[in-house]
Amino acid sequence: MDKKTIMKKLNKNSCDSCEPMFFNGFKYGLKAEKIITVTDINSKRYFYIKWKNTDRTTLVETMHANKHCTSLVLKFYEGIVKWTNTS
Repeated sequence: MDKKTIMKKLNKNSCDSCEPMFFNGFKYGLKAEKIITVTDINSKRYFYIKWKNTDRTTLVETMHANKHCTSLVLKFYEGIVKWTNTS
């Protein structure tokens, strides 16, 4: 599948009320723009990822994001970690 076809498929039926879909864009050469949140589904952890050059967001297993966009994953976790001083 070429990138144009992939982008068409990803943008097809886009709406604000749609359920998040599972789509590993890394497999098709897409680049992650932002990690929105992280969730657990059936004992697996997923990132809700916004893809570059599209308005769509999809769920991707964290192991794939860790491999393909390590700096984005680190930036996401840095933004949610709260440091406390225990002394």
